Amino acid sequence: MKITHETFQKIRVVYNCSMREFGDLLNISAGYVNDIEKERKPLTVPVKARLIDELQLNHTKLNRILEIYQEFKEGRIT
Repeated sequence: MKITHETFQKIRVVYNCSMREFGDLLNISAGYVNDIEKERKPLTVPVKARLIDELQLNHTKLNRILEIYQEFKEGRIT
C-alpha cells in the first residue's frame, strides 16, 4: 500500500486530527507529523506500519479516505 507524505496528511485531515492528536496516535511528535507533511522528514516504515495498524487501513479503506478528502475539497461534504 503506497502512503506518501501527501496521503499521510489527507488521512489526518479526514480523521479530523490535529497534528498533536495524530502524533499521539502514531507515537511521534506533532513537529514530526508537520515535518512529514512538509516533506522535511521521511515517512518511515515503522510510522507507516503504526498508521496502517492503528487505523486498520487496507486498500479499500485508504481509497475511501482519499475519496472523502476529495469530496470535502470539492465542497460536496461540509
